[in-house]
Amino acid sequence: MTAKVTREADMLLRAFLDEADETKSNHLLEEIISRHARLIIERVIAWKLNVKPGRWDSVEWQEREDIAEEVVVQLIRRLGSMRGVGSDAFGSFEDYVATAAHNACSNYLRRKYPERSRLKYRLRYILSHHKQLGIWRPDGREWLCGLASWKNQRQLRRSSDRLRQLSGDPDLISYALNSARREHDLLCLVKSILEFVDAPVALDELVDTVGDIFGTNTKTYEEPDDLSSGVAGEIWSDTEALLAERIDKGAYLSQVWKEIRELSPEQRTALLLNLKDNEGSDITVIFVSSGVATISEMAEVLCLTLEEFVDIWKRLPLSDEDIAIRLVISVRQVGSLRLSGRRRLSRRMELFERQRDLQIRRS
Repeated sequence: MTAKVTREADMLLRAFLDEADETKSNHLLEEIISRHARLIIERVIAWKLNVKPGRWDSVEWQEREDIAEEVVVQLIRRLGSMRGVGSDAFGSFEDYVATAAHNACSNYLRRKYPERSRLKYRLRYILSHHKQLGIWRPDGREWLCGLASWKNQRQLRRSSDRLRQLSGDPDLISYALNSARREHDLLCLVKSILEFVDAPVALDELVDTVGDIFGTNTKTYEEPDDLSSGVAGEIWSDTEALLAERIDKGAYLSQVWKEIRELSPEQRTALLLNLKDNEGSDITVIFVSSGVATISEMAEVLCLTLEEFVDIWKRLPLSDEDIAIRLVISVRQVGSLRLSGRRRLSRRMELFERQRDLQIRRS
């Protein structure tokens, strides 16, 4: 962000934190999220996951928006809890959002690629326990590493280029692949990489490079088989109608329920308490009547007691006003949560269908 945009974001944030009027504060929050926070989040995720646009088969591409929505939900909750505390309680808005996005990406990578996480832990240990090496965080967000004499320097643009060059041709440096998993030889490999780059590098980029040399990286991007049409880029506009059309397909409905359970608690509540067909009738009960979920499981997913859910069930679908009261948020935020939940559900189910159709064609 430019200095001017950063100042504008910080001014909006301070106005929001100091604003006593609920309606005005909601408008300020929406402006902060849409005009500033999302841009920062998308930039960090695109860089952190190295996502190439248009690759529907990449898990990172499919889940990029999921991670972004997770950060947005956290940010809304965090900012809402700080209202009335005063603007002095918050530092740099850009730094806070970027850090939250970095952490969300790191958590995603840790869950998705446990072997990479173990390698990252070993590299951090080596970098912080050998006097010839160092690891530091000059901007408060991104971990950099290099030789001890480079400490607190910033990463140079050519560092990433040199690392990519090395990933493509590991023979540019000397290393013992058969024994490099031992700490001493891993240390020698790291030193060789850093000397080749001759500048500070991002820790995550170093992890990827070492993983490429070891041949253990699982983040690969392959061309899809006969699935290069633009269908994957489309977002279904009416998830409820889709459910109603396919309600007789048990496997499909079970997968829908599985994906709904993966949504954030707020998204689940906004979606399930107002899940309607084209005629406005509630279809949340279909999950129970079809045997996909029990009443107890439905209550658990909605973070309700069994008695509370049974009482609400009689009045489904609830209005957005009623849902907003339950979540202690604005009506607009309820709509935003439901929309983000629908989009995630649509992407996941589209991917599920593509994978299933591909398996059928191959069998």
